[in-house]
Amino acid sequence: MNDNKNIIKISDYYKDYDLPKECFNSQSLKNLLELSALNNVILIDKNKKVKSKKNIISDCKKLKKVKLKELTKELKDINITETDISISYVRDTNNKYIKGIENIDNIIKIINRNDSDINYLERILTDNNEFIEKYSN
Repeated sequence: MNDNKNIIKISDYYKDYDLPKECFNSQSLKNLLELSALNNVILIDKNKKVKSKKNIISDCKKLKKVKLKELTKELKDINITETDISISYVRDTNNKYIKGIENIDNIIKIINRNDSDINYLERILTDNNEFIEKYSN
């Protein structure tokens, strides 16, 4: 059941790309797609081509910096506005951002571990587009 929810999240995020079912056969690729959807890391460009490994990692590093700035701003705002600071609120805020940063790190790890997921995704999307082009005429 949880797996179906994850596939729905992935499909919703990538609805403009019409991902083929083969994307969900590989657990590693499915994890990569899910993490990218949760963290708004775009793996596929506007031309329905998979971005390069270097560009994806660069986007992830930029996103990590943004998340860290958001965390420090939110903690600073808590310190300024709250007179009685609850440690549980600070801990929850911290954990929320840490989980997001860990997810971004996991995207980088999956991509760095091997190129097969990115290559597989690119092949699936290319094969799917060729099929549509050939038989739609």
